[in-house]
Amino acid sequence: MLRREADGVAWYLARKGYSDTRPPGRVLELRWTCRTGQTAIGEHLVGVVEDIQRAMARIALPVEVERLSIGLGTGAAEELPYSAAGLSQLVEQLALDASARVTVVLGAPPRDGRRTMLDLSLHTNWWASAVWSGRLAPGFNASGVNELDPLVDAEANAWSVALAEICHRTDAVWGSVMLDYEVREYTAYELYFGIQEKDGEARADEHPRGYHWANILSAGHIRVLGGRSALEKRCAELGLDALPIADEEEGAILVRDPRPISEFDDERLGAMRELLDPILLHEPYHWYAGAPLRVFKEPGTAFRPIPLDLDPCRSVFDDDEQPDDDDY
Repeated sequence: MLRREADGVAWYLARKGYSDTRPPGRVLELRWTCRTGQTAIGEHLVGVVEDIQRAMARIALPVEVERLSIGLGTGAAEELPYSAAGLSQLVEQLALDASARVTVVLGAPPRDGRRTMLDLSLHTNWWASAVWSGRLAPGFNASGVNELDPLVDAEANAWSVALAEICHRTDAVWGSVMLDYEVREYTAYELYFGIQEKDGEARADEHPRGYHWANILSAGHIRVLGGRSALEKRCAELGLDALPIADEEEGAILVRDPRPISEFDDERLGAMRELLDPILLHEPYHWYAGAPLRVFKEPGTAFRPIPLDLDPCRSVFDDDEQPDDDDY
């Protein structure tokens, strides 16, 4: 058996003891990528935080900054005051290190048993110093902002507005709002197809980093898809909304499904993939063993069951570099 033929997701679910094909745990995430240099993180941070605060206020869940920290290289994160002096220090440190990571924790006091906490993380790309990305997701041990949350649709709508504001503010080349399992540094599409940061994040101006409920397409994406008029026509045919994020004729467009994110089923996901497939970064599938991500399989891949006691970290498949006598 070839590694790409093995169903790593089914193996993972069985090993974890899940009887269902999709265990709970998908969370709401907002992501965007820019090519404006790492010091832009500090320059735009206050505005980005304000965009997020307005989004949460729209659904009566106001949040305030509880902590700001910066990590440089492999060193421990240093906390900074969220003030003019702290932000000035942040900008200075960003100019000194090409592997910086900034984290902002936003939260609100518990109300009706609910603890709203969000983590905003911003990091530079190791392979392309001009590239940086932001990610907003639920904070550690926080309730809400997941698929079981009755407010998830309202939150997703508010986050899509924030996404457009943030991407316009930061001159982002790509962005999205998604409901999927947490994969941290990568999007679900990148993780599933083994796309590394030097190819995925660093080339987001050429290739969207996946297909999601809401997607920001920059001018470069739109040109390859035939221009704004052609994109708007194709979106209408597929039942998708195409919303300019600014007044500029050549500006970015927010493409999203008009249905609530909780109703963004595989049929609607397929429509979004059909729209974006011509500009996705296509890499051959090799292997993925984890939670079932919202990514479509390629034909002829991930369809064969494998024994639960198989160790995929060893060379056990026919096409592994160092085949063993016990290849499966």
